Amino acid sequence: MALFGAAVGYALLSGVVYPNWIQPLMTIDDRIAERKKELDKLEGEQARADKARYDYKAWVERLGSFSADHVETKVRDRLNQLIAKHQMQDATVAPSRPDTDRKTGLTMKTITFSGTSSLEAAVGFLKDAAEMPELVRLGNVSLYPAAAGRKGADKDRMNLRVPIELLVLPQHPIVGRIAEASLTQPPSFVRHEGRDYTLISSGKPFSDYVPPIPLKAEVKTRAINVEIHQPAILEGSASGGDGQYTFAWSPSDGLSEPTSPRTSVDTSAAFSTRAYTLTVTDGLGKSATTTVSVTVKEPKKEVVAEVPPEVKPPTPPPPPRDPSWPDAKFLQLVSIWLRKSGAERTDEVMVFNTKSRLNQYYKVGADFDGGELIFVHQTGALARRKDNNEYLAYPLGSMLDQRVDARHAVEYPSLKSAADRYEEALRQAQEAALREKEAAEAKAREEAEVKSRQEAEAKAADAAGRSGESETKGDSEAKPPQTEDVQIQPDGEVAKEREPKPWEDSPAAPPQVNPPVAAEKDKAGSTPPGNEAKPGEGRPAENPADAAKKAAPRRRPVRPRPQ
Repeated sequence: MALFGAAVGYALLSGVVYPNWIQPLMTIDDRIAERKKELDKLEGEQARADKARYDYKAWVERLGSFSADHVETKVRDRLNQLIAKHQMQDATVAPSRPDTDRKTGLTMKTITFSGTSSLEAAVGFLKDAAEMPELVRLGNVSLYPAAAGRKGADKDRMNLRVPIELLVLPQHPIVGRIAEASLTQPPSFVRHEGRDYTLISSGKPFSDYVPPIPLKAEVKTRAINVEIHQPAILEGSASGGDGQYTFAWSPSDGLSEPTSPRTSVDTSAAFSTRAYTLTVTDGLGKSATTTVSVTVKEPKKEVVAEVPPEVKPPTPPPPPRDPSWPDAKFLQLVSIWLRKSGAERTDEVMVFNTKSRLNQYYKVGADFDGGELIFVHQTGALARRKDNNEYLAYPLGSMLDQRVDARHAVEYPSLKSAADRYEEALRQAQEAALREKEAAEAKAREEAEVKSRQEAEAKAADAAGRSGESETKGDSEAKPPQTEDVQIQPDGEVAKEREPKPWEDSPAAPPQVNPPVAAEKDKAGSTPPGNEAKPGEGRPAENPADAAKKAAPRRRPVRPRPQ
């Protein structure tokens, strides 16, 4: 029974008590941490949803209505007020048809304004139009002189054309239905306050001055050498000016058409070099001249000569490919975004395609106009080409094909200063990397020298050890063989003398016997007759090993006794 009770208690403990009470208590901290993470995630999502609701309500209040027609009517009223305020003449307002996205319900509408005024009035009109609360953004602004060559008060008149883009939001089920009567529309909305902002630019109001091309007279060939009765054609042309040209060749003697750009010379008689002058005059009365020399000679006698084979010039290499975007002339840099989200920065630019009417955003580090977008400034952007590592500056409001070299962007000092600082920081980083590389190489060379020196010392020690072993081996081979002491037993067997054990006493040493003289002398070291050492003269020192051999006692073999 005791054993049965113990088994039942263990089953209850392992199946009921431990999983239901003990294990939950042991893992309660982990479960609390998991629930806290889930709570933080839900709170973040709730905060983002609340912000979206707030932004939605703020945008609806700026519009003042959910109807595209009502919004258009308000914008037209505001434009009429601005026309009267800035005294715009010949003003027209042309709205486009609304474009509604079926998926999101967003309605896009564009109202194009055009009028004539002074430059100051046009700039003021654009500033007030940019602060309309219904405005999403101003499109591609066109500002150019009304008519060239006007005099008086109308000489400074400017033509202004600007598309105003609107975005109307639908009723959203999550936010709930909002009554239009409860909306309080602000009179204006300023978009350029604070650090996180969007700059709206209309680009350059005037194009760069291009001086007229000067009038120039040209000829196809400046020196003509022919023989009698061979054709000699004078061909002239003109460029520049206003395009209304008249031609006159002088002297006119011997010419078929002296007032035509192409005329022939009479070559019926030989004459020395004669110069013909071509005078070109345009509609403005400006003229240009050039000359052609003609020589008519007697025919030469035919001389048969070997004609060298024609050597074709090598095919020139293809021109380098321009990595720039092919549609850069249609792309305009209209916005700069400088944003900071926590510890990270999100810098990007917005490019507007004037041909397809689409926007594209590019962040720092992305491919941009055949290079890499590396820097964003409030007045423009900076990119580095991949083919030659050049830095190009893109001013805000200009087309991408109007890029300038960042080192010579004198017209944009802020952008050039920012580019110079970036290049200086990059140069310092490269110098620091070079110094680290040189230090690492010097350390590696030093370690290699120490290793080679240690290997040389080890080889020298190894060679010295082998030399000592060879000397020891030579000494052992030079020793004479020792006679082994034997004893002859009575039955005629030869038995080796037993060596004493370490724990036994050594036998008494036998009496010392002087070895014969012949055994002490070496054949190679014997003294020839007549050269014996005299009494009193010094002798050379003996080798200690030889002296020990001579002093060692020798045993004579024991002869067997007769039976």
